[in-house]
Amino acid sequence: MNIVELISAHADATPDAKALVYGTDSYITYKQLMHNVRRAANQLRRHRPGTHVGIVMRDTVEQVYLRLASMQVGVIAVPLTSRVPKPEFDKRAKLFELDTIYTDAEYSEHLSGYNVTRVDNFDLAFGAEEYHGYHSSDHDRMCMAWSGGTNGTPSGLYYSHASMKASADNSNRRWNPNSKNEVFYPVVPQFSGAFIFYLFIALTHGHALVTEVQPFTPVLVANNVVNHQVSHIMGTAPVFSTILRRGTLPRDGHVPRRCYASGDSVSVQIQKQWQDHYGTKLYVMLAASQTGGFCEQSENDPLDSIGTPWPEFTEVRLCDDNGNDVPDGEVGQLWIRNPSCAVGDVSVEGHTSFDSKGYITTRDMLMRRNGLYYMAGRKDDTFKVNGQFVSVLKIEDHVREIPGVFDAVAVPDFDLQGLPRVKVYIVPEPEHADAEQIKNQVYHMSDYLLSHERPRSVEFIDEVPRHPGSMKLQRFRLHPLYKQVQSA
Repeated sequence: MNIVELISAHADATPDAKALVYGTDSYITYKQLMHNVRRAANQLRRHRPGTHVGIVMRDTVEQVYLRLASMQVGVIAVPLTSRVPKPEFDKRAKLFELDTIYTDAEYSEHLSGYNVTRVDNFDLAFGAEEYHGYHSSDHDRMCMAWSGGTNGTPSGLYYSHASMKASADNSNRRWNPNSKNEVFYPVVPQFSGAFIFYLFIALTHGHALVTEVQPFTPVLVANNVVNHQVSHIMGTAPVFSTILRRGTLPRDGHVPRRCYASGDSVSVQIQKQWQDHYGTKLYVMLAASQTGGFCEQSENDPLDSIGTPWPEFTEVRLCDDNGNDVPDGEVGQLWIRNPSCAVGDVSVEGHTSFDSKGYITTRDMLMRRNGLYYMAGRKDDTFKVNGQFVSVLKIEDHVREIPGVFDAVAVPDFDLQGLPRVKVYIVPEPEHADAEQIKNQVYHMSDYLLSHERPRSVEFIDEVPRHPGSMKLQRFRLHPLYKQVQSA
């Protein structure tokens, strides 16, 4: 079944129920949602099924209409962000061979050279005629895409009707048994993979979704939580840490019963403060873009654990660099296979994230101990500070140019509020004794690094950790979460 048919069924059964909510008390009902989706679908029919179309827009209800309309008619929507340098944006657009980019007034001026359709005036762009048909291709085929990538190398994932439905059904079965009219609030940009999954978790089961997610301010988030009586909220670690520090969400008022941190590393410190202050647990969600989540913490699990994989739904492996399973107590790369996994990927380098048995390889490094799983860092060369990706290779290259530095490794570290910042481990050259001079130069690299990229702490070590066989750098061994699980 086309997944939009499931949403349409809710529109028929409960036409006046809230589907999309925003502002102080504004909302779109399921009847209005499907009316506008069908109007957009009538225009998207001009593209052949399987055609890739880009979406570069503000986070609005119109973007949701386009997402659903594309699935209704068999067009593959590719949400893109313009918050990357133009050369990187061009690489991503070329990777998907976009036929058209749908955009609004805010972004259209940045898209010269592309076939652009403006939709900031929805009524003018899509007219009044509705399309009531549904593309009936194999429900396991690609129907939605996500564009990502690190270090300037674009990549992407594809989802199917079946994987979206599996994620939505599984999440609702575990989070909302027998519940109705829940309100989901993904405090992430709409082009993110995590937003895609939350969108379908909510709408395929008749719940409501808060669409006003950017620009993020702690006051905006707190107001939305209270005004719309949010039951499920998902955001990055800075979202929850900032709310705690600013006190924008009263502890004696409405607090979501399910809170998930996704994307950034979240420290035990933030989790403990959240639980102590609000009396509800702050869960950790991993691999949201690839699988829609795979693991669940119970109320009694220790805070530094991410819990256990969903039984009878998810198969998990922790593997070394050669794809061999690592024993309990050792750190391995997370491989996942479940019905909600992405069904395909694309990369300029031609590599795939899937093995021959259908496991998708993530960049997360985990440890398994006594049946519980623990986060031990990331395998790749990036992490986020203040919601922006940091390229550690760039930082390390500049640090190594400092006189007296033999080698350098950049990793995330947590500040006093539990938020990730850049830390650099330095191996000094033999006989070089002026450590303070090296530190001073590291802290004053504003000519080379952006504010979120600049190291906030420095530690000197004798050597960097490397694989004894391949001699590849094992950056995760210096990650604070890896040290945390090792010390435990």
